[in-house]
Amino acid sequence: MGMGSRRGGVAKRRGMVGRAVAEGLVGGVMLAVAPDADRTFTHPAENGSGDNVHNLTLNPDTYTFRVDPEPDGYHWVYWYSSYSGTGGLLRSEWLNWRDDIDRTFTPGTYTLRAELYSCDFWGDKQSWEAVYRWSVTVNSAPTLPGVPYASSVARASATINWTSSTDSDGDPITYDLRYGDPIWGSWTTLSNVAKPCTITGLSSGSNYVVQAWANDNKGGSSGWTSSGSFTTATNHAPSQPGTITAPTVDTSGATINWGAATDADGDPITYEVQYGWTYYIDGWTSAGFTPGTTMAITGLLPDSTYTIRVYARDGKGGESCRDASGLFKTQAATVTKLSFCDASGNVITSINDGQPVYLRADAVGMNGQQINVSIYEDDGTFGNDDRIVTKQLTIGANGSDTAEWVASWQGDDGIAPFNRYYLYYDVPWSLSDVYSGRGVTRLPLCCGMVL
Repeated sequence: MGMGSRRGGVAKRRGMVGRAVAEGLVGGVMLAVAPDADRTFTHPAENGSGDNVHNLTLNPDTYTFRVDPEPDGYHWVYWYSSYSGTGGLLRSEWLNWRDDIDRTFTPGTYTLRAELYSCDFWGDKQSWEAVYRWSVTVNSAPTLPGVPYASSVARASATINWTSSTDSDGDPITYDLRYGDPIWGSWTTLSNVAKPCTITGLSSGSNYVVQAWANDNKGGSSGWTSSGSFTTATNHAPSQPGTITAPTVDTSGATINWGAATDADGDPITYEVQYGWTYYIDGWTSAGFTPGTTMAITGLLPDSTYTIRVYARDGKGGESCRDASGLFKTQAATVTKLSFCDASGNVITSINDGQPVYLRADAVGMNGQQINVSIYEDDGTFGNDDRIVTKQLTIGANGSDTAEWVASWQGDDGIAPFNRYYLYYDVPWSLSDVYSGRGVTRLPLCCGMVL
């Protein structure tokens, strides 16, 4: 065989490439498994004298063997399938560029022998130089497991079992399992699982397919089995929550109660309360979650109507809900009383000359809001009430009992000793829409001060 017989280039893998081929991820014809250190002798560094043997354990496939990765064109090689080289000649060729040979193996034991001879520039054989041998044991892969089947199928789990594989070499066997959607073909793979195997995290009322794969401890594998199939149990949603009520309501909040829902599967139920103010425009706001049947809602607007929605959920995708349209209206935020008072907040009906006078505003739902309080003087003449002072008050915590300094009135300040003084208030236009637009509000006479 001359130079023209050389294939040229490094041989690569053909045939199956482990699981990738078995799973259909690599298709078409591929080249032989390229030589590694155990399938390569480096001549003349390894001179081939004595028992120069590489012992290999391989899996069924086609492999490339090599004796001289850097040939100089001055050698011939003879390949034999016998250990002694007295028979089974496979091929001979001139090592002008690089030498290798491809061998396809099925389970069993094999010998491969390479004899190297020096040659002249023209490729004529001269004299023996070295011999290299490979002793190859080809592993038997495990048999294909039985088609997997499911038992104890629940809404989110199933127990998978299959008939065991066997291994003719007596090697220990482990299993991989994969399951997925039969329509979309997406897989979830579990490695090195025990049989039976319980898989979890499934969706209720869904179809699944499942396959098994056997491995030995020498790289042998069976490939995936045909698909078994199963359908998870259907989840039952909780019943609708009971009647919704609002037993307590104030200017900025309410307490919401509802009847408990039930779950046919015995799943624990969690409730979510949502509320909406002009909900058809502004959407829903979640007040939170609870396993109980009551919840306090805060941060509501005064004098506003709210619709309530209660969801019951089982944590497995099942839910139900109940709406209560226009369930309640929050109390209006208003000033309930204006008073003259002393520094301690006590209501007074008269003052002494030079005594400081304070104003007190009692309010509901107006914590932190400001009002303008005006003091009017009535001299007994119809239509001649005069405003003598206007002060701005900030309603205190809890919307009640706010006291603030107004002025110190002295007798020589023009305060008539027999006139009466009245209080009025208005809400500044800078406040929110809930309060604005009310204008001046007259209240009943709180006190008439006679000096």
